[in-house]
Amino acid sequence: LSNIYAAGGRWDEAEKVRKMMNDKGLEKQPGYSSIEVKNRIYNFVMGDESHPQKEEIYAKLQMLSLQMEEAGY
Repeated sequence: LSNIYAAGGRWDEAEKVRKMMNDKGLEKQPGYSSIEVKNRIYNFVMGDESHPQKEEIYAKLQMLSLQMEEAGY
């Protein structure tokens, strides 16, 4: 919720949500993405750079991002 407020420029509301979570001892779970390749599921957690093929993965993501941008997304 705090990220939604922040994305909308509602910084005061975002700070209130973060403070409330902190006061209640709640921790934000990191975001993650999952993909399936050849019937195997791979999970990628925000900030985790431990994957042995991370360089190739990030290079592919950069290429895909540029292709999407060129296509108007």
